[in-house]
Amino acid sequence: MEIEPTVTFRKIRTPAALETDIRKRLAKLETLIPEIIGAQVLVEQVARHHREGKRWRVRIEVSVPGERIVVTHVSSLRPDLRAREVERTHKQDEADAAGHKYAKVAVREGFETARRQLQDYVRRRRGAPKTEASRRKPLRQPRARP
Repeated sequence: MEIEPTVTFRKIRTPAALETDIRKRLAKLETLIPEIIGAQVLVEQVARHHREGKRWRVRIEVSVPGERIVVTHVSSLRPDLRAREVERTHKQDEADAAGHKYAKVAVREGFETARRQLQDYVRRRRGAPKTEASRRKPLRQPRARP
């Protein structure tokens, strides 16, 4: 990366293990897509619930040539549903509630989404369309015996 990545934590003390995990994930993204110019990661504690545990939000901004890819891993869909004036929300409307109790799980899911969006960016740059054949694993060819 041309610009040193920044990792920011809000409403929590800086956990060294989580920060090293984030930096390893950023390094892995850079090996997959070497065109990355810079990155910013924000991890914040959204809410603390006595019974349900803590809720986390992860925001990842990756700068690549000509584009800025932003991934916000949202802990709840209810505010979006209320904005669309849905009268009632149901438990199944929630994003994976169990996965948001732990910061490391939220970080992992956020980076998985960022990786997929970066792969789509590379496909767009190449001009290669996303097809069903490109998603399937290639079959192993049997080796010819001499």
